[in-house]
Amino acid sequence: MGKEELLAEKVVAYLQDLHWDVYQEVKPRGFGEVADIVAVQSNRIWIIETKTSFSLAVIAQAYNWRNFAHWVSISVPSARRYSKRDFGSDILRHYGLGLLRVYDQYEGSVVEDVRARLHRNSLSKKILGSLCEEQKTYAKAGNNRGSYYSPFKRTCHEVARTVHANPGISLKSLIEKVDHHYASASSARTSLRYWAEAGKIRGIRMEKEGKFIKFYPESTHV
Repeated sequence: MGKEELLAEKVVAYLQDLHWDVYQEVKPRGFGEVADIVAVQSNRIWIIETKTSFSLAVIAQAYNWRNFAHWVSISVPSARRYSKRDFGSDILRHYGLGLLRVYDQYEGSVVEDVRARLHRNSLSKKILGSLCEEQKTYAKAGNNRGSYYSPFKRTCHEVARTVHANPGISLKSLIEKVDHHYASASSARTSLRYWAEAGKIRGIRMEKEGKFIKFYPESTHV
């Protein structure tokens, strides 16, 4: 487990102790970026970017989420010499961003050194609509493998589950039953047929029966 992953693990535990629902490595629909940690409580969102050092790069990452969460913070390890009025902290306060520090010398305790400002007009529904249970455990926040539970992976799981429940289902019926991430039914038909033929949707197989395309489970169940 990498250093950033270990750091994020402590932050996740801290948030869970405070009764937040914690989602890890979240790539919302329509976004190019992945948020390390998305915490939800009473439909309020707190996004936290974790890094092993305090830098302008992690501040910029957090800054980009300001319009989509009620609170946004960064989390970094504690520094031996740290002042709450240092330049980096002043930048965070200016933009309403928070700072969580992990103090290893106190068994990984987490301290909110700078409190994030509440963004009342956040576009949080864009984030809430992209969350699912799998994101709580599928990938560890801060992992160095680029692993995250994407909308595409969610669609693939839904396709596999639907096919196992309806062996021999047609492509048209499959699209109607699955809650997919595609913008339209036509794009879903084209894409899912392509990925099924390429063997990228685990647990199913595609067969052409005359003019129709049908889907069947493989021997391994999801």
